Amino acid sequence: MQETDQYYTEIRPKTDKFCNEIATLRSSKDISLGDQIIKHVDEYTNIINELISKVEDISSKVGALEDFKTKKQESEQKSRRKEWTLVIIGGIIGAVALALCEWIVSSFSKKT
Repeated sequence: MQETDQYYTEIRPKTDKFCNEIATLRSSKDISLGDQIIKHVDEYTNIINELISKVEDISSKVGALEDFKTKKQESEQKSRRKEWTLVIIGGIIGAVALALCEWIVSSFSKKT
């Protein structure tokens, strides 16, 4: 599904990148560098705005992911039902075949 592929190829790597950028900013901040503080705040603001954009993007895809999850569960249930149906039919056919074999063997043993 496109949404899950996009999570692993785009969203997750960018989130990790944002975390690293924030950690770098935090470790390099120094109150004594007065004019650098504004630069750091601007960088934080840019990162936060990108994160907000990603959160909005993810939020818009939640519905599609829920639909995918529901369809997958329904498909799995249908598959399980089909497997059980085949097992039951196989059991019935096996029981009928066994009964038929016993009937044939008992019919021939009575004649001999």
